[in-house]
Amino acid sequence: MPFLKNALQAWGKDNFSPVLKKELLNLKTADLPLYKATEHGGYVGENNLNFSIQSFSKDAGNIKIKLFVFFYEIVIGCNCGDDPAETPITCEMFCNINIKTGLATFTLIH
Repeated sequence: MPFLKNALQAWGKDNFSPVLKKELLNLKTADLPLYKATEHGGYVGENNLNFSIQSFSKDAGNIKIKLFVFFYEIVIGCNCGDDPAETPITCEMFCNINIKTGLATFTLIH
């Protein structure tokens, strides 16, 4: 699981959103449950991962963030001229950052 310590340190400051986004962009796609959002039996492409922060709040133990995540699903074996094909995918996800440790967990919103 990834640690988002810079975002944790920026919590409550004006630069929280850009710091969070920068840390999110440094994650590997394997750090996120994006495979659950694929639609055509393909795999999650490593390039062109992007995020839009929709909202954030804090409870007793976590910073809670709602995100839109944009990525490409790579579909192979479709016998197309452009095989493998890249399909753009958008999904919603919750990110919880533990206030004590900076450990981040991600949950796909269905």
